[in-house]
Amino acid sequence: MVMSKVDFQIGQVVDARNRLWRIERIITKKSEFEEDANINLLEVSSIDGVPSRCNLLLNIVKTSEGKEIVETIENIKEAKILKPDTSKLGNPDFQKVLIQAMRYDLIFGTSNFISLANSRVIPVSYQMVPVLMAMAQEKVRLLIADDVGLGKTIEAGLIIQELLGRRKINRVLFAVPANLREQWRSIMQRFFGIEAKILSSQTRRKLQKELLVGGDPWGYYNFLITSQDYLSRQEILERAIQFKFDMVVIDEAHNIAKPRYMMRSGGNKKSKRKNKMAVSLSKYPHLLLLTATPHNGYHESFASLIHLLNPELVDDKNDWAIDPENAKRFICQRRKADVMKWMEDDKKRKLFPTVHRIEEFIIPSVEFKEVIKCLDQYKDLVFKSAKEDGKGVRFIKFWGVLHIYRRLISSPQALLKTIYNKIRDSNEKTDTSGKKIKLREEEIQDILEKVRSNVTDTNTDENLEEYEIDRKNDSEFGSEKLGPDLIKKLSELETLTKKCLGRKKDPKFNYFYNNTLQQLLNFNKKIIIFTRYIDTADYICLELTKIVQKKSLMKGFEIIGVVGTDPIHVREEKYRKFLGLEKGIMVATDCMSEGIDLQYSSNIVVNYELTWNPNRLEQRNGRVDRFGQPEKDVYLRTLIIKESLELAILDLLYRKIKNIGGDMGYIPKYFGNMDLIGDILNDYFEEEEEFRFVKTKHGAKQLTLDNYGVFADEMKEMLSNHVDNNMNNIISEDSFYGQTVFDFSDVQERMDEMEKSIGNINGLLLFLQKSLPFFDCSIEPMKKSNFPPNAVFKITLSDTLLEIMNKDEITGNECIITTDPYFGAKQQDIETLSLKSPVLNSIISIVKEKGFITTHDFYGRTAAASSDLISELTAVLYYKIRYLVSTKEQSIMEELLPIGLKIYEDKPLLKREKTEKLWTQYTSGKTSDYPGIANQVKQNIKDLFDRSDFDSVIKNAIKSNLCVVVDNSRNLMKNLQAKNLVDLEDLKGMDDISIISYDPISVTLFYPGGY
Repeated sequence: MVMSKVDFQIGQVVDARNRLWRIERIITKKSEFEEDANINLLEVSSIDGVPSRCNLLLNIVKTSEGKEIVETIENIKEAKILKPDTSKLGNPDFQKVLIQAMRYDLIFGTSNFISLANSRVIPVSYQMVPVLMAMAQEKVRLLIADDVGLGKTIEAGLIIQELLGRRKINRVLFAVPANLREQWRSIMQRFFGIEAKILSSQTRRKLQKELLVGGDPWGYYNFLITSQDYLSRQEILERAIQFKFDMVVIDEAHNIAKPRYMMRSGGNKKSKRKNKMAVSLSKYPHLLLLTATPHNGYHESFASLIHLLNPELVDDKNDWAIDPENAKRFICQRRKADVMKWMEDDKKRKLFPTVHRIEEFIIPSVEFKEVIKCLDQYKDLVFKSAKEDGKGVRFIKFWGVLHIYRRLISSPQALLKTIYNKIRDSNEKTDTSGKKIKLREEEIQDILEKVRSNVTDTNTDENLEEYEIDRKNDSEFGSEKLGPDLIKKLSELETLTKKCLGRKKDPKFNYFYNNTLQQLLNFNKKIIIFTRYIDTADYICLELTKIVQKKSLMKGFEIIGVVGTDPIHVREEKYRKFLGLEKGIMVATDCMSEGIDLQYSSNIVVNYELTWNPNRLEQRNGRVDRFGQPEKDVYLRTLIIKESLELAILDLLYRKIKNIGGDMGYIPKYFGNMDLIGDILNDYFEEEEEFRFVKTKHGAKQLTLDNYGVFADEMKEMLSNHVDNNMNNIISEDSFYGQTVFDFSDVQERMDEMEKSIGNINGLLLFLQKSLPFFDCSIEPMKKSNFPPNAVFKITLSDTLLEIMNKDEITGNECIITTDPYFGAKQQDIETLSLKSPVLNSIISIVKEKGFITTHDFYGRTAAASSDLISELTAVLYYKIRYLVSTKEQSIMEELLPIGLKIYEDKPLLKREKTEKLWTQYTSGKTSDYPGIANQVKQNIKDLFDRSDFDSVIKNAIKSNLCVVVDNSRNLMKNLQAKNLVDLEDLKGMDDISIISYDPISVTLFYPGGY
């Protein structure tokens, strides 16, 4: 093993590339291009210019013939920050800008939320709880299991920003479902300024072309997003884990939990693969698991997620027993009700909208009932033909029939497409011998699992697009060629179904248009419709488009369809278009129902059919019923056809969900008025022993769900997995709901401290307004009818600033910013102001650079001003102090400390409060406006620096401040320890803080009353 040779220390100032830098981390890594060689890098931050941070290539250490060879790459020399130059006086207004720029660029310590300033979101206190939990851990290991709509992605982004700001992480890997890759990339870039690359089989080659020969994207890019399915492939995983990542984020983490069947032999290979991938990724230092549904009803699977975070929390040798008291430090799990109760004292803004959920029951037409009757006859023929099949093949056929029922319930067009596919598939088969296909048992089980999960909306195979899932279910599994009786019945079904096409003939669409749509348009002119099937989405779009062309009521409306066959970028374009419409309807499949924030586009969701997975229903509704919804009310509708299998499924879900209230103390908000649903169901059903029967006009009782014979038990078991009584008991025992170990004041205090240190969003605006004119740039408010007042600004940039900006971040020489984050979230082309804003970053960098150059007109390290707060000549010096926190994994924090000194007094120090007040409230003016004062100021500054006790006075002031920093850390430790929120080992060294270095930044002379 080649040893690294590094002669520099963290905190040291070095001179390289004709600039001054401060060393933040020393990195040694294996060379990608030479075997048995290490590269030593210095991760540095700029003291005086652009860019603000980079890596300096120190040397390469390798062995040749048993000898160590050190090859120097860059010329890096030790340096130090000199005191301000007394021969040059600058503008006090520019000096204020310089000090503020330095403050924005600090590494903050444990007392503040860095993420608040480093992101473009304005969170409320409940969203900072996971950040506080992360700050309490030496290595961040968290399961964030908040309800849908509470903002788990934002919470994860805040944690990432917090750790980046503290220099605890550098490289992050995101393992997410394939359909969420673009969403994560967009959120990280838009809200947190993190440029993450998507790595997949399609993008890998393109990314490699951007690198040097032999370079590997897995090791080169600091932020990578990849799909769980892609990363779980053995050859890909083996390649990825060769490289070091500081943090791994796994979204929809229930997908990677250890499946119950993995506790024994057998089981789905793909699910096993994902779990093994997660186990490999859990070896990295920091791990975030995100899911709104962490528990699938099996204790072992849930426990496996906690085991990933910390194996000591779970006894996998003893029924996977969880240590709940210690586990709560690693789990943040809250319902909306918990958050609303916790935040009830926060009157500043309404966190969540009032939700109006209604299930609308549709009476089928005579023609539609004929279709159902014909489909029942087709089902009977399939069941009859399946008697000779083995149990597994029978179940495959039964689930295939259930798929056809679902297609009918969705729309006539969806059923017609299935009929066409079935007839075509049968005609393409040439085997007419009538022999049954011989499949191995594992093949049968694999097919059964797929068709079963497709029908129940529980398929998590991200390799299959929506149309592929539906197409596979249209195929006739387990048989060769359909018999003439089945073909004849399908042809009859086709004829009857065509009679139900169109707005007036289709009972569901007719009801939707004349009732649901008309009512919802009174609340908003923009509506989102979700449907399970692409064919139904196309059908709805076609019928609505016909209406828009003919009906004055819908004049000016635009109909936009978004389905799984659309490439990701097309989906984004369509959504952006919908976002900008004043009147429109977006018809979408579930490609838009998970992990995508739609709350700024609408407050209305219509579920065109009942999804058989209640969690899927909640995911859909949660796209608009979520934090950040600007409207006070959200309207949710679910359309259900009476006298159909859909009603039987609703009956099953209803009865199971009602039981949750007794087991868990609350009823999930899958549906609206549960009492009303119960009354409607009871009108159609009656109890007899353990079954439910439908009432007929003639008083006879027809078995509904159980009419499927042996298949009924199979179907009941699969559907009830979502809400099974026993499952609820298990979830209740394993739950960590209602966790409020941090109270409101804990979090709010930290948020207030951050605002005091950095300032709020209006402070960022003020900084831009004061600094931009120095570089021939302008900033002016924009007034438009749809703009919030005094919250939108146009910035015109000069060539000076454009030269240092990333050309990908701006078009032309103008940009528009807003200080209203809610307005910014709705406007894709308007940026919400934050420390991640390109313009702000650029102005901070150029202010730092110009402020340290003595030949520049804006030299900012010396200045003079007047004040009525003092009676004798006083100086305020700013020092940048860097501390080392000696926890197990050492960390750095910085502070900009003002020190007030009376230049000609024996006891010169001013109290901190008076110093800060003096600096804040002085009256500025250019020294050139006061003839003869410049030489006097220079002499006074020189006298200050020449004092024999100057260095000792400064040193003592900094040491005294260190005591305050240590006391703050100890108070934090006591608070965390009292709440049992952190491992005592992680607390060790938190109050062991030492001064690495301190650098003079500026000096300002204050003359009493005026010059």
